[in-house]
Amino acid sequence: MYLKLSFILITVLLWGTQANAQPVTHVYFGVGGFKTHFERESIAVRDDFFDGTLTTTLAAGDDSDSGWQLVYGYQFRKHWGIEAHFFDAGKYQQDGPRQIDDVTFLFQSGTDEEFTAPLSFGGSASKTTRVRGITVLGAAVWPVTQSFSLKAKLGFSFLSTRSDVQLTSVITEQDLGDLPAEPVATRTSFEQNESDLPIVYGLEASFKVGWDWGIAAFWHRMVDVNSGDLSDTADIDITGVQVTFNY
Repeated sequence: MYLKLSFILITVLLWGTQANAQPVTHVYFGVGGFKTHFERESIAVRDDFFDGTLTTTLAAGDDSDSGWQLVYGYQFRKHWGIEAHFFDAGKYQQDGPRQIDDVTFLFQSGTDEEFTAPLSFGGSASKTTRVRGITVLGAAVWPVTQSFSLKAKLGFSFLSTRSDVQLTSVITEQDLGDLPAEPVATRTSFEQNESDLPIVYGLEASFKVGWDWGIAAFWHRMVDVNSGDLSDTADIDITGVQVTFNY
C-alpha cells in the first residue's frame, strides 16, 4: 500500500514540475493594463510680443491615467532576455497663466486724433498631452523557483506625444481718457506632435500558472520625457499587470 501511495505521490510531483517548467529559451507574448503616474516640472516661457513681453507659466504637479500594452519577448538564455512593448500610456494636463506686458497699441479718439498707449493684459494656457510609443528593453532574469521569477529591465522608448494646446488672452477694460477700451477675449487652439527617446528602467515579478501561460506584475519608469513647446520634462511611472503566453 505504501509503495502504491509513494508511486502516486512521485507521479503527481513529476507531473506538477513538468506542467510548470518551461524551456530556458522561449518566445512569449502578452497583454497588460496599467496605471500611469505623470510627474511634471513647472515651466515659464518668456518671449517677445511686438514691443512687449509674453510670459506663459505652466505649474508643476502630478496626473494619473490608465493605459494598456502589448508585449513580445524572447528569453535567449536562462538569465537574459529582450522585450518589445507597444503601449498607450494615457494623457496628462498642464494649466497656468499667461501675461502680456507693455504692448503699445494705436488708438483713434472721437476727434480722429491718433495716439498710442501701452497695455498689459493676462490670460491662461492649457495643454493636454497623450503619450504612446514602443519600448525596447533588455531583461536580466532571476528564476527564484520553477514557477516564480524576477526581472530587472533597462532600455529606451520611441515615444510619440500629441498635445492639444488652448491659449486665452483677455484685455480688460482700460481707461484711456475720453476713449475707454472695451474688454476683449481671444482664444487660440492648436495641436503639437513631438517625438522623444527617453531611457526606461523597471522591475517585474512573474508567476507561471501553467507551462504555456502566466501572470506578471510590473513597474516601468520613463525619465525626462519631452512633449514639445510649453512643456518641461516629465517622469512617467507605469504600474500594472499582464498575462503572458509562452511558445
